[in-house]
Amino acid sequence: MNVLTINATQQNGIISVSGTTDAEMYAVAISVYDESGANLITLETAATNNGIFSHEIEIVEGNYQICVADYNGGECMTTTVLVASEEEQSAVTEETTETAGTPETGYQTTANSEQQVTPDANASVSVFGICLAVIAVAAIVSAFILRRRFAERKVKNK
Repeated sequence: MNVLTINATQQNGIISVSGTTDAEMYAVAISVYDESGANLITLETAATNNGIFSHEIEIVEGNYQICVADYNGGECMTTTVLVASEEEQSAVTEETTETAGTPETGYQTTANSEQQVTPDANASVSVFGICLAVIAVAAIVSAFILRRRFAERKVKNK
């Protein structure tokens, strides 16, 4: 399953990321990196609906690289976006994607074209591992809360 297109725009400190995927894809992972592509700023997910996704991310001013891939790992597509104040935005006349580098994500990406490439196997495992860790923590917390409530009910019933 592939991300087919990606579009990222900004307005008032909010990046709007949208695009299309294969119809079978359920969700996408949206990674936002700093201008150098070396530092992950945020990792968010968005559900797809009939191969279409859309997500908004509130972020401070700066130049960012956006990487979108299948939530389960897969081919990554990148683009860049400049988040600027309204005054700075009106002064920007050239497209910012021309100066973007490739994010150091583990994915093999091409920042200036919306070209799909095969990711490094470790990158897919990393995203999947992060997701599993979040799910595991949620399960542990839920089990702890349920155990505590069960113990409280048991004490009340005595």
